Amino acid sequence: MKLKLTLVLLTLLFVSPAFSDGGATTGEDGGHGVLCRIRTSQVESREVFRDYSLETLDLFEARTKYHALRSYRSQSLVFELSRNETQTRVCHILSARLKRLKKFASEVSVLSDAFSLACGMRFSLEEITTTHDHGQIHAKLPRYCKVVQIGLTKWVGGSREVVLSRDLKEWLNVHQLAALVLHESLHGYFVRSHSTLAVRQMVMFAFAKGEFLKANASLLSELVDQRKPIDPAKITSLR
Repeated sequence: MKLKLTLVLLTLLFVSPAFSDGGATTGEDGGHGVLCRIRTSQVESREVFRDYSLETLDLFEARTKYHALRSYRSQSLVFELSRNETQTRVCHILSARLKRLKKFASEVSVLSDAFSLACGMRFSLEEITTTHDHGQIHAKLPRYCKVVQIGLTKWVGGSREVVLSRDLKEWLNVHQLAALVLHESLHGYFVRSHSTLAVRQMVMFAFAKGEFLKANASLLSELVDQRKPIDPAKITSLR
């Protein structure tokens, strides 16, 4: 009986799509994101939700843990744009981010190829099953939020392609997509054994506010030079 109960509890833990009631932790994969229900009204003590927000884990943790950037939730949604227009906007975002990073750390120039790779990375829409990959970086999930699988990468005709979740397309905006493809393209630069954490930190710097970059410019240089993650305790939060 105890064994059966244990199996049931484990199944619920790893399969249930239920939203968090606060206090849960996020996962570690670059293809994961945080989907939150947005309360729009309250009827007779019952909360009413009419919309959702979607954010990659890299940007969610950078925003909530270090207050390094503003929210990009209000940007143009991918499903509203043509494929070519989406690609063009993603490239524009990444080019602008790389140019700005160079102002704070000239070493970032060595990442030009990675940014170009992200700019040209193709994407498609498919049904995706959420995988639970809990890892080193943790951030508290707000109430009514859960970790979801935004996308996966696969090799198609000798090149990598990002497969995006068809179920989440209507909440994915171009800035989140730019962060996602940049994450995937940066893995080849950093030391493999430390790749995930270093990549997340690099994406955070790429999308961070100027104030955050100024306060942590030396750490940005260290991250690029050493090709390994910097000690999170060294990072200066904006709050």
